Amino acid sequence: MARPKRGDYENYLNINICLTPKEHDAIVAKMPPGTPKSTFAREVVFKALGIDSKAINQPSQAA
Repeated sequence: MARPKRGDYENYLNINICLTPKEHDAIVAKMPPGTPKSTFAREVVFKALGIDSKAINQPSQAA
């Protein structure tokens, strides 16, 4: 998907997730080699929250 243009964020939801250092270290310890840390942590946290990470970056469809 193409990156949205400046000011074209009305269809996006920003989610900020804060982890304790212990939680972060536990997540990173399970990370497969070569996987970007931020991507892996995001997937783990979204899965724990029951969020479909594949749907997060998709624009909402107008009815």
